[in-house]
Amino acid sequence: MRLLLAPQAGAAILNGDFTRALLIFGLAGSLDGLDGYLARRYHWESRVGAYLDPVADKLLMAIAYVCLGLTGALPAWLIGLVFGRDIGILFLAGVGYFFLGVRQFPPSILGKISTVLQILCVLVVLLRWQPLVAPMTWAVALLTVTSAAHYLLRTLSTLRATREP
Repeated sequence: MRLLLAPQAGAAILNGDFTRALLIFGLAGSLDGLDGYLARRYHWESRVGAYLDPVADKLLMAIAYVCLGLTGALPAWLIGLVFGRDIGILFLAGVGYFFLGVRQFPPSILGKISTVLQILCVLVVLLRWQPLVAPMTWAVALLTVTSAAHYLLRTLSTLRATREP
């Protein structure tokens, strides 16, 4: 359901209907929470769900950032930074997987905090809390760069450890 809501949220942002976009994000967040609760409570966990859950989250955030960038609500450099970090993480995971067979790349605490700040930044923009937009933009930028550096160092350490006898 969240995969279907993501384009709707993007359309609302592009149309300047931030209230509708906020409602869609609220619904998507509620569905995410309900999905997680039901999966844990009734052991309704599946391999497909394990892959689709983070895909739905990333798609919703990606669409939000691209659309907020296109409308000028967030600066283009921030969108590039957020996407650059995610592409870099995927690249590092691919290198580890294809060349060394490393299959575990768990999220870091800095990555999780960065994601929370990215979500808060979207909410601040959609709620039109103008005095907080610039500080949130810089906080997201700082934590995005910091978490990217942390992922890089952690991945290099993991790769080095797998090569040692």
